[in-house]
Amino acid sequence: DNAVISLEFSGSTRSIEWEKMTRCPTLPIITLLLVQLTDASRWVLLQRESSSVIGNGVQQHDKNRTFAALEYMRLLRAGSSSNEVSQDDGTIASTIVENEEVVQNETEVEIINVPRPSGMDEDPDGIPTRFLKMCKGNRKAAHDAYADTLFWRKTNDIDDVLNRPHPNFDICKAITPHYFPGFDEVGNIILVQRPGMLDLSLKKSNNMTDDDLVYHMVYVLEYCWSVISPPKLPEGESKMKDGVMTNVLDMTGVNMRMLRKKAMMDFIMQFVSVMSAHYPQRSYKTIIINAPGWFGTVYRVFKPLLRESTRKKIQIYSAGMRQEKALSDVFGGSIPQELCGRLDSDAAGKPGPQSDVELELRNFCVKRLQKHGVEMKKVTPKEERV
Repeated sequence: DNAVISLEFSGSTRSIEWEKMTRCPTLPIITLLLVQLTDASRWVLLQRESSSVIGNGVQQHDKNRTFAALEYMRLLRAGSSSNEVSQDDGTIASTIVENEEVVQNETEVEIINVPRPSGMDEDPDGIPTRFLKMCKGNRKAAHDAYADTLFWRKTNDIDDVLNRPHPNFDICKAITPHYFPGFDEVGNIILVQRPGMLDLSLKKSNNMTDDDLVYHMVYVLEYCWSVISPPKLPEGESKMKDGVMTNVLDMTGVNMRMLRKKAMMDFIMQFVSVMSAHYPQRSYKTIIINAPGWFGTVYRVFKPLLRESTRKKIQIYSAGMRQEKALSDVFGGSIPQELCGRLDSDAAGKPGPQSDVELELRNFCVKRLQKHGVEMKKVTPKEERV
């Protein structure tokens, strides 16, 4: 409740109190669009009081945190592996498998080391290129933003998150529908998100918290940028580049009533704060589909505030032929069935959650559960709990 939204558009800043923001229910979803998907601006959620650690996307900058972050940066640049810099303390909030006969040989489960961000080694201050772009070349701002991210990663042991068991994987997937259906026409990974289908009742029946859901999304993103699309050297170029993604935001189910649910907005804003602060400049383009009529009207109010390069990244469609054509251009012949709309069934691929990328992701998670002797928690249906 005690939060301020700070909006920066091309150098100008606006602030909106959260209480006032919730009176206009379209603002949070516009925030989700601009921050999470486009890197359009630096929108920051400043929590005055927060019990969340992993969800505290931006923290007040102080000298001690700066020293800790810079020491962490020094170790990374010196060549220490992420596992040497950040160690797992062995605490697992999950169900241990007793008398499990299948024991995974440690050599069969690869240890994932977080790739070094592009531009970090070449920059005199060790600042990754993405953070410089986010701060429009302002080196001090970029330095402070990256120090915040390093401190957040060290505090929450993010570098080792993929090597730890994640027993809530299936539950979080059921509560927050999202998936990687494959790659776009130029080879970027595609992420589909369906915020209108966020299931708060399922969240309650499985005793999940916002921190649990944000942790899961961080796990998914770390897998994306470490395993699916790590930094690579483009053909004909001399410098490594970080991966980017095409975002498909399916607005099916998003309505005014949903946007007035405080519990839903709290999770969205917590997720947005983490995305904005720690995963900047990751968007190739954003396609918003099945947009309700009011969405385009509200977006047109914000559009003049955005840079031209940002506006070119955003495409908004309502159900119809234009939307179907846009999806065909992105997905080619493998459009997920649930997004096909009026397309002939022959043009539809298999459901997005059953894509090869998604099956590989879940298998990755299961192998690490088996290695640690931990069970995948089962999803408790809403009707089974009182």
